[in-house]
Amino acid sequence: MSQINTSNNNNAGSKNLTPSSATNKTCNNTEEDDSANNKKSSNSELNGKSPEKNNMMTCPNSIIINVGGRKYEVLSKNFANFPGSRLWKVVHCTALDDILNHCDRYRLVDPEETPEFFFDRSWNGFAHILDAYRSGHLHLNNNNCAYLTRDDLRYWGIDELLVEPCCAVKYYPEIEICMKEIDMEESEKLDIKAREDIENFGDSFLGKIRKYLWDLFEYPHTSRAAQGIALWSLFMIIVSTACFILSSALEDLSHYDEYDDHR
Repeated sequence: MSQINTSNNNNAGSKNLTPSSATNKTCNNTEEDDSANNKKSSNSELNGKSPEKNNMMTCPNSIIINVGGRKYEVLSKNFANFPGSRLWKVVHCTALDDILNHCDRYRLVDPEETPEFFFDRSWNGFAHILDAYRSGHLHLNNNNCAYLTRDDLRYWGIDELLVEPCCAVKYYPEIEICMKEIDMEESEKLDIKAREDIENFGDSFLGKIRKYLWDLFEYPHTSRAAQGIALWSLFMIIVSTACFILSSALEDLSHYDEYDDHR
């Protein structure tokens, strides 16, 4: 009887151990599944396969514009006031290559962070460009050069015909003056280049002598000898002019004397 009870107790013990072992196996399988899912999710984040985080430029609420080292945070909806401009294109680009076509550098460390665009330009005057995006009215800074303002407008892709009338009254006349001065400078540079081509006598000994003689009679500021020749030429011109005046006066006096003799 004792042997039978012992065997029964052993069988009962073995039956009691079976549910606990099954529970442990189930827990182990659950932990393995969780760890596998965590690995898959971490790998997908590292490889950039998460569709929500990989969509970096799906109309962000705001962007950071870094112009010449100065940062500006702007709402993306403001750029709709000037469609087709450079910043409008930057906001609506979806590919990295397209973004880099409109800015010098782009940074997005975390897709949840605000994207930052770098422009290697002077920030002086950009505040008025940004105010134009925010208000929809293009006003200009009167302290800036009109030509630089025009260059900024062309860079940012804003038509200068959109300048408000209060600023256009001063802007367009200044642009005309600047363009005339630039044309004059260009013509002077062309004249100087043409003169240098004419006065290029070569590097030979004879060419150097010709160059020295040319400067001696054409450019008094090149040497003291040239200044002496210029003074001598001026003196001779004065003497010849005085002789001409005196000869004319003496001739008139002789005519008066002849007229008196006939009377």
